Amino acid sequence: NFPYSTKGVALQVMGSGNIATYTLVNSDEYNEILNDCYVVIHSRGLLLSVLPATKYSNISLNLLNAPAGILHFALYHKSGKILSDRLWYHHKARGGVIDLAVHDYTGSNVREMRPISLNYSNNYGESADLSVTVVNTGQGHIDTGLGGIEAYQLLTSDLMGYIETPGYYFSDKNENRISDLDALLLTQGWSKFNVESILNESFSIFNDYYM
Repeated sequence: NFPYSTKGVALQVMGSGNIATYTLVNSDEYNEILNDCYVVIHSRGLLLSVLPATKYSNISLNLLNAPAGILHFALYHKSGKILSDRLWYHHKARGGVIDLAVHDYTGSNVREMRPISLNYSNNYGESADLSVTVVNTGQGHIDTGLGGIEAYQLLTSDLMGYIETPGYYFSDKNENRISDLDALLLTQGWSKFNVESILNESFSIFNDYYM
Protein backbone atom coordinates (compact mmCIF):
# COMPACT_ATOMS: atom_id res chain seq x y z
CA ASN A 1 0.00 0.00 0.00
CA PHE A 2 1.44 3.33 -1.06
CA PRO A 3 0.65 6.72 0.48
CA TYR A 4 -1.68 9.00 -1.45
CA SER A 5 -3.46 12.34 -1.11
CA THR A 6 -0.86 14.92 0.02
CA LYS A 7 1.85 12.27 -0.12
CA GLY A 8 3.12 11.20 -3.49
CA VAL A 9 5.59 11.51 -6.31
CA ALA A 10 5.35 13.41 -9.59
CA LEU A 11 7.23 12.74 -12.81
CA GLN A 12 7.92 15.96 -14.69
CA VAL A 13 9.11 15.97 -18.33
CA MET A 14 10.33 18.92 -20.37
CA GLY A 15 12.40 19.31 -23.47
CA SER A 16 12.90 20.62 -26.95
CA GLY A 17 14.37 19.27 -30.14
CA ASN A 18 16.11 15.95 -29.53
CA ILE A 19 16.67 16.50 -25.79
CA ALA A 20 14.14 15.48 -23.12
CA THR A 21 14.70 16.09 -19.40
CA TYR A 22 12.77 14.46 -16.58
CA THR A 23 12.66 15.21 -12.86
CA LEU A 24 11.14 13.36 -9.91
CA VAL A 25 9.52 15.48 -7.21
CA ASN A 26 8.20 13.65 -4.15
CA SER A 27 7.14 14.04 -0.56
CA ASP A 28 9.47 12.77 2.17
CA GLU A 29 7.47 9.56 2.56
CA TYR A 30 8.74 8.47 -0.87
CA ASN A 31 12.46 8.94 -0.20
CA GLU A 32 13.03 5.26 0.59
CA ILE A 33 10.48 3.99 -1.93
CA LEU A 34 12.36 5.64 -4.78
CA ASN A 35 15.38 3.46 -4.05
CA ASP A 36 13.39 0.56 -5.49
CA CYS A 37 12.08 2.40 -8.55
CA TYR A 38 13.08 2.81 -12.17
CA VAL A 39 12.08 5.25 -14.88
CA VAL A 40 10.99 3.32 -17.97
CA ILE A 41 10.75 5.20 -21.28
CA HIS A 42 9.30 3.70 -24.44
CA SER A 43 7.84 4.72 -27.77
CA ARG A 44 4.90 2.50 -28.78
CA GLY A 45 6.60 -0.49 -27.17
CA LEU A 46 10.12 0.30 -28.37
CA LEU A 47 12.13 0.49 -25.15
CA LEU A 48 14.37 3.58 -25.14
CA SER A 49 15.69 3.69 -21.59
CA VAL A 50 15.47 2.12 -18.12
CA LEU A 51 17.22 4.14 -15.41
CA PRO A 52 17.23 4.01 -11.59
CA ALA A 53 15.01 6.69 -10.08
CA THR A 54 16.88 9.70 -8.71
CA LYS A 55 15.19 12.34 -6.58
CA TYR A 56 15.25 15.95 -7.79
CA SER A 57 17.88 15.29 -10.48
CA ASN A 58 17.36 16.60 -14.00
CA ILE A 59 18.12 13.59 -16.18
CA SER A 60 18.59 14.55 -19.84
CA LEU A 61 18.24 12.09 -22.69
CA ASN A 62 19.46 12.45 -26.26
CA LEU A 63 16.60 11.30 -28.49
CA LEU A 64 18.33 11.79 -31.84
CA ASN A 65 17.79 8.13 -32.76
CA ALA A 66 14.33 7.84 -31.17
CA PRO A 67 11.26 7.80 -33.44
CA ALA A 68 8.93 10.76 -33.68
CA GLY A 69 5.68 10.64 -31.74
CA ILE A 70 4.52 10.05 -28.18
CA LEU A 71 7.06 8.90 -25.60
CA HIS A 72 5.70 7.29 -22.45
CA PHE A 73 7.67 7.95 -19.23
CA ALA A 74 6.68 5.67 -16.33
CA LEU A 75 7.99 5.50 -12.76
CA TYR A 76 7.96 1.79 -12.01
CA HIS A 77 8.32 0.21 -8.54
CA LYS A 78 9.82 -3.26 -8.21
CA SER A 79 6.58 -4.47 -6.59
CA GLY A 80 4.90 -4.09 -9.97
CA LYS A 81 3.19 -0.71 -9.56
CA ILE A 82 3.51 2.36 -11.76
CA LEU A 83 3.59 5.26 -9.31
CA SER A 84 3.52 8.07 -11.86
CA ASP A 85 3.67 8.46 -15.61
CA ARG A 86 3.76 11.20 -18.21
CA LEU A 87 3.25 11.40 -21.96
CA TRP A 88 5.59 13.65 -23.95
CA TYR A 89 5.72 14.28 -27.69
CA HIS A 90 9.02 14.00 -29.52
CA HIS A 91 8.98 16.61 -32.30
CA LYS A 92 11.49 15.05 -34.63
CA ALA A 93 12.42 16.82 -37.86
CA ARG A 94 10.63 15.41 -40.86
CA GLY A 95 12.73 12.88 -42.69
CA GLY A 96 12.93 14.29 -46.19
CA VAL A 97 11.51 16.15 -49.14
CA ILE A 98 9.13 14.78 -51.76
CA ASP A 99 9.17 16.32 -55.24
CA LEU A 100 6.25 15.63 -57.57
CA ALA A 101 6.48 16.53 -61.26
CA VAL A 102 3.81 16.20 -63.95
CA HIS A 103 5.41 15.87 -67.37
CA ASP A 104 4.23 17.71 -70.45
CA TYR A 105 1.31 16.10 -72.22
CA THR A 106 0.90 16.51 -75.98
CA GLY A 107 -1.59 13.74 -76.75
CA SER A 108 -5.06 14.40 -78.12
CA ASN A 109 -6.86 11.72 -76.09
CA VAL A 110 -7.74 13.03 -72.63
CA ARG A 111 -7.82 9.49 -71.29
CA GLU A 112 -4.28 8.62 -72.27
CA MET A 113 -1.76 8.12 -69.48
CA ARG A 114 0.21 11.15 -68.37
CA PRO A 115 3.60 10.46 -66.77
CA ILE A 116 4.22 11.68 -63.23
CA SER A 117 7.55 11.35 -61.43
CA LEU A 118 8.00 11.20 -57.67
CA ASN A 119 11.36 11.80 -56.02
CA TYR A 120 12.24 11.47 -52.34
CA SER A 121 15.47 12.78 -50.81
CA ASN A 122 16.92 13.56 -47.39
CA ASN A 123 20.22 14.51 -45.81
CA TYR A 124 21.08 10.94 -44.80
CA GLY A 125 20.78 9.16 -48.14
CA GLU A 126 17.92 7.01 -46.85
CA SER A 127 15.18 5.51 -48.98
CA ALA A 128 11.48 5.61 -48.14
CA ASP A 129 8.40 3.40 -48.46
CA LEU A 130 5.62 5.57 -49.87
CA SER A 131 2.00 5.22 -50.87
CA VAL A 132 0.09 7.47 -53.25
CA THR A 133 -3.57 8.46 -53.16
CA VAL A 134 -5.24 10.31 -56.03
CA VAL A 135 -8.37 12.32 -55.26
CA ASN A 136 -10.60 14.66 -57.21
CA THR A 137 -10.63 17.82 -55.11
CA GLY A 138 -13.60 19.14 -57.07
CA GLN A 139 -15.85 16.31 -55.89
CA GLY A 140 -15.21 16.35 -52.17
CA HIS A 141 -13.98 18.40 -49.25
CA ILE A 142 -10.67 17.40 -47.70
CA ASP A 143 -10.88 17.81 -43.92
CA THR A 144 -7.45 19.14 -42.94
CA GLY A 145 -8.47 19.02 -39.28
CA LEU A 146 -8.12 15.24 -39.27
CA GLY A 147 -4.41 15.50 -39.96
CA GLY A 148 -4.13 12.44 -42.18
CA ILE A 149 -1.94 9.42 -41.60
CA GLU A 150 0.70 11.34 -39.61
CA ALA A 151 -1.79 12.44 -36.95
CA TYR A 152 -3.27 8.94 -36.72
CA GLN A 153 0.00 7.02 -36.54
CA LEU A 154 1.81 9.39 -34.17
CA LEU A 155 -0.99 10.76 -31.98
CA THR A 156 -4.60 9.58 -31.92
CA SER A 157 -3.85 5.85 -32.12
CA ASP A 158 -1.83 6.05 -28.87
CA LEU A 159 -4.30 8.06 -26.79
CA MET A 160 -7.49 7.34 -24.92
CA GLY A 161 -10.67 9.08 -25.95
CA TYR A 162 -11.65 11.27 -28.87
CA ILE A 163 -9.17 13.90 -30.11
CA GLU A 164 -10.86 16.87 -31.77
CA THR A 165 -9.12 18.13 -34.95
CA PRO A 166 -5.81 16.27 -34.44
CA GLY A 167 -4.46 17.92 -37.59
CA TYR A 168 -4.23 21.19 -35.62
CA TYR A 169 -1.14 19.88 -33.79
CA PHE A 170 0.71 19.16 -37.04
CA SER A 171 0.14 22.44 -38.88
CA ASP A 172 2.95 25.00 -38.83
CA LYS A 173 0.30 27.71 -39.21
CA ASN A 174 -0.71 27.24 -35.56
CA GLU A 175 1.81 29.09 -33.36
CA ASN A 176 0.66 27.49 -30.10
CA ARG A 177 0.42 23.93 -31.39
CA ILE A 178 3.40 22.59 -29.41
CA SER A 179 2.27 23.95 -26.04
CA ASP A 180 -1.32 22.94 -26.82
CA LEU A 181 -0.16 19.42 -27.67
CA ASP A 182 1.65 19.21 -24.34
CA ALA A 183 -1.55 20.25 -22.56
CA LEU A 184 -3.42 17.55 -24.48
CA LEU A 185 -0.96 14.87 -23.35
CA LEU A 186 -1.32 16.01 -19.73
CA THR A 187 -5.03 15.18 -19.88
CA GLN A 188 -5.11 12.09 -22.10
CA GLY A 189 -4.02 8.61 -21.02
CA TRP A 190 -1.85 6.06 -22.80
CA SER A 191 -4.05 3.48 -24.53
CA LYS A 192 -1.84 1.25 -26.69
CA PHE A 193 -1.38 -1.50 -24.09
CA ASN A 194 -1.15 -1.98 -20.33
CA VAL A 195 2.46 -1.17 -19.46
CA GLU A 196 2.13 -2.49 -15.91
CA SER A 197 1.06 -5.95 -17.05
CA ILE A 198 3.92 -6.17 -19.56
CA LEU A 199 6.55 -5.10 -17.02
CA ASN A 200 5.14 -7.66 -14.59
CA GLU A 201 5.08 -10.33 -17.33
CA SER A 202 1.39 -10.96 -16.64
CA PHE A 203 0.34 -10.82 -20.29
CA SER A 204 -0.46 -13.49 -22.84
CA ILE A 205 2.31 -14.61 -25.19
CA PHE A 206 -0.32 -14.37 -27.93
CA ASN A 207 -0.79 -10.65 -27.33
CA ASP A 208 0.01 -8.51 -30.37
CA TYR A 209 1.66 -5.82 -28.25
CA TYR A 210 5.16 -5.99 -26.87
CA MET A 211 7.84 -4.05 -25.09
